[in-house]
Amino acid sequence: MKTITHQQDQETVDADITGLLNARIIHSERLRAAALVVITAVFVVIIAGISFLPGALPEGTQELYRPALRLMAVALVLMSIYEAIAWHCLGRWQRTQRSVPDVLRFLNALVEITTLTLVIWN
Repeated sequence: MKTITHQQDQETVDADITGLLNARIIHSERLRAAALVVITAVFVVIIAGISFLPGALPEGTQELYRPALRLMAVALVLMSIYEAIAWHCLGRWQRTQRSVPDVLRFLNALVEITTLTLVIWN
């Protein structure tokens, strides 16, 4: 008969808690990615409306604002595509009950912060 020590019990509990936390983190990250896809799509529609609807921009400013608005739209479309890919990958990790590698978490934060900074800076 196999004897289970207190240390083994603690390691099992720790692994269970870590697995549950990883599952919740991935679930919340998927929700965040889906929300960002929707939000960026709405912004792209708004930017397109401002860019192309007659009278949306003050007279004489179209040539000044349109290039910046187009650049914002392109950045937001790229971010939306990136977030859709992230949403898909997170779903795959969720189904296989794997955690997201730390390197990818840092890379994701870098991409999101850099993209939004470039949109604001423009």
